[in-house]
Amino acid sequence: MRLVVDTNVVISALLWGGTPKALFKLNAYELGQRRVPVSALPMLARALVAGLEELLGESNAATKKRGPAPKLQQHMERISQLSKPQQRFVIQVLESVLAQQGR
Repeated sequence: MRLVVDTNVVISALLWGGTPKALFKLNAYELGQRRVPVSALPMLARALVAGLEELLGESNAATKKRGPAPKLQQHMERISQLSKPQQRFVIQVLESVLAQQGR
C-alpha cells in the first residue's frame, strides 16, 4: 500500500493530532520499512488504544492464568468434542436447568 498525500490524509492527520509526515512514519512502521523506536511504543500504544503487551505480541501469554483450566472450560472443551446431536442434547438440558433457575 502506498500512502498518497491528499485531503483525506491531511484531515486525518489533523484529527489524529499529528502531521501528514507522522502518518507517513506510521505507514512505514506498518509496512516494516522502518523500525519502531522503543521510546515511541508508549505513545503508539495510546494512539492505537492498545497495551504494550499487545503491540509486542505477548498479550495472550501475559493474560493466561497458570494452573488447570476452570471446570466450566474443561466441560466446554469436552462438549465440543461430542457429536452434533449429543451437543444439542447437552444444550437442551443446560437451557432447561437455566430456565428453572430464572423462575
